Amino acid sequence: MDKDTDRRDQFEKIIVKYSYLIRSIIQKHDPDRFGLSADDVCQEVVGKLWIYFKNEKKIERLATYISRVTNGVIIDHIRKIRRHQRLIEQKKREHRVADADQNYSDRRAEIDAALDRIGEKRRTPVRFFLLGLTIQEISGILKWSEPKARNLIYRGLGDLKRELKKDEKDDE
Repeated sequence: MDKDTDRRDQFEKIIVKYSYLIRSIIQKHDPDRFGLSADDVCQEVVGKLWIYFKNEKKIERLATYISRVTNGVIIDHIRKIRRHQRLIEQKKREHRVADADQNYSDRRAEIDAALDRIGEKRRTPVRFFLLGLTIQEISGILKWSEPKARNLIYRGLGDLKRELKKDEKDDE
């Protein structure tokens, strides 16, 4: 019997002896929950053990080493799955943001078109108001009294609402 055959026979005996340990560690992590096949994980563990065993390295505590390798393989698979799930979630978020940006742009264009259809005297203060300026700031910029600015803003907003409702009715 040559050296390689002897090592393979030894390795097979070790795998048979510790297969219950490998399987129990794999089942402890509930691989089905992550969409993993217990057989695939077991096969990868055996492959990693063979690489180490083939290199003729001495293993002091075989059961401990097998446990570490098995846990490491499972953790690597779980990390890979989670990384993949995070990438999918990120793509979904990016898609939702792009849709929201498009919806915002479309709605903004509708508002601008409706603003263009209301009277100039009401359009300017309403634009300032939609930009977030207060009635006091708008009256200061336009050099109007606060009551005049407030009245034109509220009347302009009413006109804007009516124009937007007309657009919705026209779209139906």
